Amino acid sequence: MTWKIFLIPAVLAAVTGCTSPRDISVTPVPESVTYVGGGVSTEKLASSISEELVESPDGVTSEEGYILTLSDKGSRIEASGRAGLFYGRKTLEQICENPGKVRTCVIRDN
Repeated sequence: MTWKIFLIPAVLAAVTGCTSPRDISVTPVPESVTYVGGGVSTEKLASSISEELVESPDGVTSEEGYILTLSDKGSRIEASGRAGLFYGRKTLEQICENPGKVRTCVIRDN
């Protein structure tokens, strides 16, 4: 009888899609990940991507560095060079490999 108490919320979450957003997990591990709020679907992140080359993104010091922002509006990659945009895209691809919700965050890597 007790197992039904635990099974019902899990079934409801699966049916309604109400699951908690997960932390991101990528390799290699970025320099920093700052979680900033709720969650966003990987489908939204993959379908709404903006990229921008900027002179010196906040905290990024190398040509290969980037800032990847995951928000309810989608994904945003900022970098000072094309290599940074490439690595930001590769990080986003890893995050979106597993469908579902991830926590909104700002990822910085140099």
